[in-house]
Amino acid sequence: MKAIDEAIMKSNEELMLENAIDRARDHRERWLKFMALADEQLELSNRYVRDMGILKRKIKAEDKKKKRRFLKWL
Repeated sequence: MKAIDEAIMKSNEELMLENAIDRARDHRERWLKFMALADEQLELSNRYVRDMGILKRKIKAEDKKKKRRFLKWL
């Protein structure tokens, strides 16, 4: 009877260990997906900032051209 109880306890410990390993693996996979999404968002943010800087420079250049034309017209 004692041997059966020990075998059951050992089996339960093995199952608990396997479950813990599976949970850790799932957590790692979720973390990697999260980090991939974070990298993608960072790239999009950097692209947005770069594009806004380019747009700002274009608008500034157009304003300069309009100002020059207006001053020539005067």
